[in-house]
Amino acid sequence: MKKTREERSVVVKRLQNELKNVHHALAEQSKSYSRLRHGVYQPAAHDVQRYVSKVQELEEEVVEMQSIVGRVNRQLEASQRDLQSWKCSAQEKQHLLDG
Repeated sequence: MKKTREERSVVVKRLQNELKNVHHALAEQSKSYSRLRHGVYQPAAHDVQRYVSKVQELEEEVVEMQSIVGRVNRQLEASQRDLQSWKCSAQEKQHLLDG
């Protein structure tokens, strides 16, 4: 019987500690939520710097992509001009052969 009481006591203490930890975690989450909700939350400086760096990286990538798109557009226009020229040449030759 004494052993059972001791085991029960250990279990109760463990559960009390777990409950205390859960209450503490809940209180911390509640504080964080409240700060977020009221706009008091200030991101850490390293987070801001990381976001700024990522934005700069993405801006550079956009500039590079715009440059690539410009080159591809110029190539497309040149190809379309060549196609039109070849088409006209082919039509003239066909017309001469038919003529």
